[in-house]
Amino acid sequence: MTVEVNYQNLYLQYQIKTRVEQSMTSMRSSRLLAIGTRALRLSPAGVRALHVKASKASIADAIAQEKVLVFSKTHCPFCARVKATLDVLNTKYEAVELDTVDDDGQIQALLFDMTGQRTVPNVFINGKHIGGCDDVLALHTRGELVPKLSEESL
Repeated sequence: MTVEVNYQNLYLQYQIKTRVEQSMTSMRSSRLLAIGTRALRLSPAGVRALHVKASKASIADAIAQEKVLVFSKTHCPFCARVKATLDVLNTKYEAVELDTVDDDGQIQALLFDMTGQRTVPNVFINGKHIGGCDDVLALHTRGELVPKLSEESL
């Protein structure tokens, strides 16, 4: 019986696991993100600050303006895994940490109305809803995530 090993994929999985462990043990934040009137911490991969209010129009504007946008919670291991995957792929993204704002429930309810997804992470690439952790990792496993990240917005 012969077993083929994809060493590149194994190494990538190791890098993702390491990044998740690092992010779960210490908060990595270098910038602030304003949602409503409250400042939030962002992952170091973010490029610029967002200003999102708890309204469908504000959320839709943020989704349209950002190439990669992750609605997340700081304590969520699934969110950490998605962000670690994006970090390993050297992808610049914005993360909205919902558990650090007063109106997180309202924003999450609006996201549910817009996408049908109740859980975080809630990932958007080029203005299109991708889904959650399983969806992002499935795209990555099939080799479809990097091409999506490389696509230009329409």
